[in-house]
Amino acid sequence: MDKFVGAAMSAQRSDHEGCFRQKTTLKGINCDVLAVRFAPQGSDKVAVGCSDGNIRIYNASGECEHVATLTSPNDIDPVTCLRYAHSSSAEIFAGYASGVVLRWHTSTHTCLTTMVPKHSGSVLALDVAPDRDDVAIAGESQYVEIFDGETRQSTVQLGRGKERASRIDQKIPECHTNRIHCVKYHPAKSAEILYSAGWDGVVLEWSLSKQLVLRVLSGTYLAGDAIDIDVGGSLLISGSYRAKDQLQVWNIADTGNVETYQKKPVASIPYGKSQVYCCQLHRKNPDFVAVGGNNLNQLVLLDRKEGFTAGRVKTQGAVYSCDFNAKGSLLVGGGSRGTAFICSVVLAEQMPVLMQRSDDPELQKDLLTDHSEHVARVKRENVANAMPLDLQPSKDTGSDDDDAN
Repeated sequence: MDKFVGAAMSAQRSDHEGCFRQKTTLKGINCDVLAVRFAPQGSDKVAVGCSDGNIRIYNASGECEHVATLTSPNDIDPVTCLRYAHSSSAEIFAGYASGVVLRWHTSTHTCLTTMVPKHSGSVLALDVAPDRDDVAIAGESQYVEIFDGETRQSTVQLGRGKERASRIDQKIPECHTNRIHCVKYHPAKSAEILYSAGWDGVVLEWSLSKQLVLRVLSGTYLAGDAIDIDVGGSLLISGSYRAKDQLQVWNIADTGNVETYQKKPVASIPYGKSQVYCCQLHRKNPDFVAVGGNNLNQLVLLDRKEGFTAGRVKTQGAVYSCDFNAKGSLLVGGGSRGTAFICSVVLAEQMPVLMQRSDDPELQKDLLTDHSEHVARVKRENVANAMPLDLQPSKDTGSDDDDAN
């Protein structure tokens, strides 16, 4: 290992290490946390969606005081997903297992709108367009439904099997075939492009104007909010609930220009044996990605280019959701057994580049393994790329075909 970028470790064992500095536990939660979200820039609030049906609002600074609780009319419905409105940092959209989405005003504790998708089933995912309050909603129904931010009415249903005028690749599906756990607007083309993924092994890229699938990223298995896209819209990262090849990076730079069926990501990131529930790119430096899951029960920050773990927070149970604030200086995580916390984040450009070793032997082992795997993979790729095409080793694509079916 030639370097590890992180803060100097104290001799005392801690549940947060590396570039994660001060950690504050969000108090008063005695149930599973299924969704967490920072308010947009200009606000210091963070929302926590709980399995008891409540949304708890905390200050993200200081002692992280609990300042409000939003209780659904049917207070036994778990809150499954959260997104703040584009137009106001005091308004938040919440999806519920009962199959509805409520738009809350967090200051007055009032429900402003109730949105009921036309297709029944639990709401498991939602996203708000980055330039307006249009809301994409998905879940058990296998459809993606778009609600207009102004009229608050359903305007588009994606996945109804609408036939195409032309088709370049017959393998491109018309819809999802299992539940959807994540939807994501393209950050630069939100009026045209939307992504969705779940249990059926594919990420679908939708044209909102044509209401058709343009592209398929094959070989994923999402069980949570585990898609993110860099600000420029050139790379998409996906996190799968499995024991290997969990994190994959996809090239989407030619979004919307051609129908394609991608079976191979441009990169995979080592992540031990933990299955992934959530992942998110750092707001200011997309070389870093926060990842949470179960088995190892931790929230980690990975350097996806250098191939090592830059920081880690140990938890009592699985991590279901995570989110950076607008500046990327804070990271909130939530999960099972009342897990909810905020950590300050210090990245490489904010500190000297030093070799730091933890007093925790488990983290030392993780760092060494991650780095060794990364170096070995780069060497293999360099050797293969230097060979003439007819001498390069053949690649078995059988597993990808199986995943796509």
